[in-house]
Amino acid sequence: MVVTQIESILKKHSVEPIAPGEGDLFDPNVHDAVAHSSDEKVGEGKIITVTRGGYMLHDRLIRPASVVVSSGPPEAVEGK
Repeated sequence: MVVTQIESILKKHSVEPIAPGEGDLFDPNVHDAVAHSSDEKVGEGKIITVTRGGYMLHDRLIRPASVVVSSGPPEAVEGK
């Protein structure tokens, strides 16, 4: 109930959440890469996980969304 009230107040004052999804392209203007990880399903430079959502006030960034970015598929280990 409290979360709903806070979201309502933020929306009333034009604060919009930044909620990227898995597979979205990493945008350094609105995202903060906290880690890189290899992933077979998600291509290089795309978001694997969102660790913390972000917020925009009109066209200004208040807080970037913290994300884990894919560095592409893991490389095959030679000799094994």
